[in-house]
This record gives sequence, structure tokens and C-alpha cells, in this order.
Amino acid sequence: MAIKIAGQDLSGEDLPIDFMLINTKYRLFGSVLVLLEKKRNEEIDTARIKFENKRATLEYKPEFIDSLSLDDKVFVMMHEAGHLMLASFSRGVNKDPIIWNAATDIIINELLERNYGLKKPKNCLGYKTLRDIGAEMPKGFGSSHISAPSAEEVYKMIVGVVVSIRYEGEYAIVLLKNGKEVKVKAIDLPFESVECDPNMLGKIKGVIREYEEANYGDKNGDFLRQLKMVAGAYFPFEQVLKRVFEKRKLDFSRRNRRFIEKGTFFPRRKNPRFVVYAAIDVSGSCFYYTDHFLKLLTAMPEFEEAVFFDVSIVKILKKGEPTPTVLNGIGGGTDLKEVMDRWINIEQKNRGKKLNFVCLTDGYVPVLTRLPKEQPLVLTTHKKIPGCKNIVIGAT
Repeated sequence: MAIKIAGQDLSGEDLPIDFMLINTKYRLFGSVLVLLEKKRNEEIDTARIKFENKRATLEYKPEFIDSLSLDDKVFVMMHEAGHLMLASFSRGVNKDPIIWNAATDIIINELLERNYGLKKPKNCLGYKTLRDIGAEMPKGFGSSHISAPSAEEVYKMIVGVVVSIRYEGEYAIVLLKNGKEVKVKAIDLPFESVECDPNMLGKIKGVIREYEEANYGDKNGDFLRQLKMVAGAYFPFEQVLKRVFEKRKLDFSRRNRRFIEKGTFFPRRKNPRFVVYAAIDVSGSCFYYTDHFLKLLTAMPEFEEAVFFDVSIVKILKKGEPTPTVLNGIGGGTDLKEVMDRWINIEQKNRGKKLNFVCLTDGYVPVLTRLPKEQPLVLTTHKKIPGCKNIVIGAT
């Protein structure tokens, strides 16, 4: 029996893009996919987005589309659109493309289920896939929005069970530690933004920006924010903070007992105990980096506290306290004055300790007239703050 919605025949090889455009719940995905050319391709197994001469085409196998229910068709199209959106802020550089594609497939599928209530079609990748291949999964893995794993975490889980990958024509044969072999279509890989026509990419980014700025609680806006948080905007906080915080100095005050050589004086390593105080901008501009940054900080034994601020301090998280699930400010601007006053006071009460002050912000703050003696490290998504050590981590 033919399926028709608003005069659109959704049976056979027809795609539900027009349906998604008139349905507010899925309009985000229809707005992206309607920008693409559509092409039937009997040589592929399912559907894919292909780039030739920087032109994006949605290719699909009619028999595959015909075999799906309407919900499954919609899910498949949403998945393909998800990869298009992800390419606007992809971070798959220097990773095995087969494994990274699987990791992003899992993330996209799980977020689609979580936000839209659609069930994954048969054989789609998800958290169950990780269990099936014997990946080591932490307790409570993926049980809530806050604990949603990043694409990097899923990538590492898959790497941990992969023995080897060999290629046979257009297929990749993945050998797992449990002895199983998985056959993957190597041609269906995620693309990088450089492969896309700049005009097309600009249009996609325009659609993303429109829905991304929607009020919280909007399913499309929430999906984009979550997608970017777990598989998009990225900065190597671990490497940067380790280099900044763990400054090792040489101590020449006493002889080094480990290295004894007549007539030679070997200094000892001087590693003073350091403590970390953080400030996180919750005005909205740093949303995509906050979760990763906060998880790293709170796991450090040197962590003391994190203050969340916009125009003033809105919350203080002490060492050992549970991470807040909502990190929204009251809006209306950003100001670091109250944070700096707090850090100056902490510094005065902790003379002799190696204090580290680190702030995540967009940098759009009034000029600071007072700063602690220990120069704060500012990780800024936009503007540098005078008087501080600034590292620009990229605009969101």
C-alpha cells in the first residue's frame, strides 16, 4: 500500500525529505538534506552522502529504502544529515577513518534515539554494538545526558578491541580480540569540510546556526548542542594544562641521593605541590567545551574549586562535590571582576602554595583592574584578556 503524507508518496524509492520539511519535529534535518542533489545508486547497500568536485549528493539504493518503514526511512535520512552537520566541526584528524566513522555512527544514532524517540533500524550501530564486540564500558555508561560519552571515548573503546584492519577492494575487514571479523564498507566514510563546496557548507552552517540558537528544550537545538559537545568542538585541555601546571624546576639546595658522582653535583627535581582554581563562563558561549573541561579538572587531585560565572558568580563547585547537571547563567553579559576578587583573596590566604588559576571564557568582559599575582591562564574562545596568559582555543 502506498504511503502518502500531504500528497507526498513515501513508498518505493521516494525519500521522506519533504515530510521532514513540513514536520516541525524533524525540520532541521529536512532543511539540510533539501540542499543536496538526490541520486539512485544500485551499486551501494544502503544510503550515503558522496562528494564529487565538491558537490554533495545523497545517494540511495531504492530497494533498501523500499524495505524500510516510514520511521526507519526518517531515521536513516536524519543519520545522513547528522554526518553533514558533524563535518562542520569534525575532529577526526589523525584517527583511523573506519573506527572514527563507527564511533560517530554510534554517537549520532544514540543522540537521535534520545532526542526524538525513534528506534534505530535493524543493524544500526549503537551502545549495544560496543557490548557485542567486547569493548570495556564504564559503569553507568551513556545512562544520562551528562554522562554521554564523547566520540573520542567511543573511539578508544573500539580501538581497545581491534586487532587489525585489512582492506579487500571497497571493504575493510576488522579483526576483533574476541576472534570475530567484521566486514565494513570502506567507501562510506565521513567527509571533511574541505571536500564540500564553500557555498554549500555556508548554507549548512546557516541552518545549524538557526536551530542551534533555539531556546533550551527545543529538540532540534538540544540535538545540535549535544552533538557538538560529544563529537564536535574539541580542544586538547589535557596536554595544555599539564604543560602549564606541571612546571618542574631544579633544586640545587641539597645533593641528589639518586645520582652520586665524585666531583659532580646533580640537582634534585623540585616539584612543589600545586593547587588548581578554575572559573567557567556559563553565559552560553563556552557550552561545547564546558563538559570536557570540567571532567578533566575535577579528576585532578590538585583540583580545589570551580566557580561558574556570567555577570557574577552563579555557583561554586568544591572538591568532591557532584558536578551540577545544569550550567546556565542568568544571561545579560559576562564579568570576571568577582572571580578575580575571589582569587586575590584565596592567594592572600595561601601564601607559599603554588596556585594555578585557569579560566574558560569567550573573553568578552569589561577591563580588569585587579588581578592575582599569579597570572591567570585564560582559555578563550574569542578575545584575549589583557594581563593574563591567553590561549585561544577556537571560536564556537
